[in-house]
Amino acid sequence: MRRIARALPTLAAVVVAVYLWNLSAGHDHLRVETLKQAGQRAVQLADAKAGEMQLLLGGADLLLREFRDHYALGKTPAVFATVRAGMTAFPKGAIVHFSVVNAQGYIEFSTLDLPAPVYVGDRDYFKFHAASSTDRLYINKPFEGRTTHGWVALLTRPIFKAGRFAGVAVMSLAPGYVAQSLAQQVMAADDVVGVTFEDGTYLARSRDLAQALGRQWAGDRPPLPSGAPVRDGAGLRSVADERPRLYGWRHLTGYPLKLYVGLDERTVLAPADQEIRRSIRRNAVALPLLSLLVLAVSGLLFRSARQQERLIAGQALLKATFESTADGILIVGGDRRILTFNHRFRELWGLPDALVRTASDRELLAQVSNQLESPHEFLRTVEALYETDEQRLDIVRFADGRAFERHTRTAQLDDQRARLWSFRDVTQRWRAEQALRRSETRARGIFEGARDGILLADTQSHRFVDANPAVCALLGYTKDELLARGVTDIHPGAELPRVLATFERQARGEIVIAEDIPVLRRDGSVFYADISVAAIQLDGRDCMAGFFRDITERRRADEELERHRHQLEAMVERRTHQLADAKEAAEAANLAKSAFLANMSHEIRTPLNAITGLTDLMKRDGATPQQSDRLTKIATAGRHLLEVINAVLDMSKIESGKFVLEESVVDVASIVANAAALMRERAEARQLQLVTDVPALPKDLLGDATRLLQALLNYLSNAVKFTHAGRITLRAATLAEDEDAVLLRFEVQDTGIGISAVKLATLYTAFEQADNSITREYGGTGLGLAITRRLAQLMGGDAGATSVPGAGSRFWFTARLRRAASNAVAAVAPRLESAEEGLRRRHRGRLVLLVEDEPINREITSGLLEIAGLVVEAAHDGAQAVERAARRGYDLILMDMQMPGMDGLQATRRVRAGDLNRRTPVLALTANAFSEDRARCLAAGMNDFVTKPAESETLFAAVLRWLDAPR
Repeated sequence: MRRIARALPTLAAVVVAVYLWNLSAGHDHLRVETLKQAGQRAVQLADAKAGEMQLLLGGADLLLREFRDHYALGKTPAVFATVRAGMTAFPKGAIVHFSVVNAQGYIEFSTLDLPAPVYVGDRDYFKFHAASSTDRLYINKPFEGRTTHGWVALLTRPIFKAGRFAGVAVMSLAPGYVAQSLAQQVMAADDVVGVTFEDGTYLARSRDLAQALGRQWAGDRPPLPSGAPVRDGAGLRSVADERPRLYGWRHLTGYPLKLYVGLDERTVLAPADQEIRRSIRRNAVALPLLSLLVLAVSGLLFRSARQQERLIAGQALLKATFESTADGILIVGGDRRILTFNHRFRELWGLPDALVRTASDRELLAQVSNQLESPHEFLRTVEALYETDEQRLDIVRFADGRAFERHTRTAQLDDQRARLWSFRDVTQRWRAEQALRRSETRARGIFEGARDGILLADTQSHRFVDANPAVCALLGYTKDELLARGVTDIHPGAELPRVLATFERQARGEIVIAEDIPVLRRDGSVFYADISVAAIQLDGRDCMAGFFRDITERRRADEELERHRHQLEAMVERRTHQLADAKEAAEAANLAKSAFLANMSHEIRTPLNAITGLTDLMKRDGATPQQSDRLTKIATAGRHLLEVINAVLDMSKIESGKFVLEESVVDVASIVANAAALMRERAEARQLQLVTDVPALPKDLLGDATRLLQALLNYLSNAVKFTHAGRITLRAATLAEDEDAVLLRFEVQDTGIGISAVKLATLYTAFEQADNSITREYGGTGLGLAITRRLAQLMGGDAGATSVPGAGSRFWFTARLRRAASNAVAAVAPRLESAEEGLRRRHRGRLVLLVEDEPINREITSGLLEIAGLVVEAAHDGAQAVERAARRGYDLILMDMQMPGMDGLQATRRVRAGDLNRRTPVLALTANAFSEDRARCLAAGMNDFVTKPAESETLFAAVLRWLDAPR
């Protein structure tokens, strides 16, 4: 016994050393196993998230192709229905916009409000589709959009018409939405889930997205080289934030993307390290105490039996093991009294010291049940278990989201039956499993709700493993019936070799879409479908997901179109002969119309010249206020009648193709200023504010200043007419320019009565107004806007309007003006100063010959010229004018065109043949207003062309211009 007592300290030291060695090895093993399990969990999470990502991309691609196909067929309602469906199916903010880019690289349709045409032909996706002849999905790397002003990731597909590239359909996803979706898989704050392209460029990352976008995962990392396995895991240091993580990755089948899950190494090891530290602290206290105990026991062994010595040592070792376990353990006797529990149990349940000293489990149950999600169910289960010897393993869920794995069984301790309870914190694992189940539920929802038919088939056996409701309805089978069949059961026997060969090519990734594939329904009928595929992993086996789209209607439409084409060729030939006959009749009618309009214009202008001229003279002679008011009304009515005549003639010339624009160097800013000045008095009379908004505009442009001014005055006149209060804004701006030309935009915005959308569509039609009944209140011919649009189109632009009833309108037109040579001289803009004063000041007493056969018109024109200080001699026909011009020289000659005997053209030629007035300015003063008449006058030797009736200021301006001109 004494030898044993003396050997006991040495034995205790050996036991402690072995215990410490085992404890250290256990700590190392715990860390290794923790990292190993975390690595496996990362790979599993990467598999699950990759499947979800592929279904998300597949669903987005289905939506994109539906949008593309509806747009290509011109089905506008279906296009907007697809956009609305997409915005509804995906969470808010997931889809940024849909758009269509034409073959020239400009966005021609977008769900965003774009201020002007946007060019995107330099984008990677456009270049890719323009250079490819196949219908492939392209995923563009994230970039900051020109139209969205934020980071977007684009999914694009080409548009083909008649087999030729016609543009690109675009759907943009927000990287933030993809990052948010990925973040649902993150179990700890420093864990990360990400998606990258083949070169390592980030598509999305669950954390630090702003720092990750535009960066690349380093090429020497294991997931990135071309020889890397499709699915694997490794411990790496993160490129984005330099944190060590356990990564699991998976290449997305059918897409140039890799998905990875990174579990933060420090977070993974935190529970193990914490437990190791606790174990070390416990043993740091327990081992010295154990040493003292061994020494004390050594003294007692001299008086104790060997069996007692062994029992004490065994109990001490059992106690240390009991306290160092990672599970919380509670042992309750058959009388419901607490026998013992370890420190881990107190720590897991957060038990206070006072509760530790209680003998019964009643107070303990009350304490722990208050923390649970279903306390009553927990208590009911505990009570039931105490009544039986049942062994159970289940999950206990806490109100704060934690989850414990509970294991209980009965055991015989000494002379009584006891129940052992053990609890393990599995919160992270439980949350990961819940997230995986939610992910599977979302994926199943997309699968079941897809409008296209989807069939999943085993790649090796060709047997179907899943089917959505759409494909069941399309084929006429129930889901169970389809799952009992395979690829060979849904295609005609004669077509099986081709179908199976196509299936194999799709399985190898050689093609994605198989077109015009015959499909056999249950009732024996056959339809044709386009079938696109994606390779996926399902329950550990390789499968192919086939997306079916019925193209029967498209094929029927193509066949119908071919039949109509042959019919159309015959109809075109017959119609060509009919049109040739109609053309001859139309040309004859057009000549008659032109002759009628010319005669009508001349016959109306001649008396109208007398009316307006005499009115002007009477006002100048002085009149009572009442008479002056009436004369003003006569002059206004005359000007209105003249505007009607000019509008009808302009429209006639435009429609007949005889309208010719002048081209000289113009000052656009001066034209805009003159238009505002001419309308300001009318605007102020109606108490309206007229403002201009004109930035710096290009100089030295070639155009027709008169017609630009006419278009602006048309818009301004309407704005003043239909605006009762508020303001009118006249704007001009540069839309585009190159080295040859500049595209300008002019617009007039008012706060008037506005126009309904229905009437706005026909507003630019000849003889149309916003409401034809409106003429009773406002008047007008309905030709002004039609002429403005024709003028804009002749100048290489267009015209249009937007309006809100009751809130005002915005009328605009564009014009493309050529750049002038640097030495060109700008055309004189319409004068704002008084020409009458200029004649009095600089040319008083100058001699003018007036040639006019109408006595009243001679009287009017002579009176006006004499008022301006000129000396006038009159001739009643061309012969008398030639006779007088042969006797003396004149400073200026005003020549009528149509006169009895010798007309103005012949008279001008005779005058030019003489010596005295060879260089004298000759101005045509005529009621003939057509461009052909002007050309004839200039060809005869005249210098300018003034149309009757001419307002006094217009006549004075023409006379002043030629009297000022050097000889």
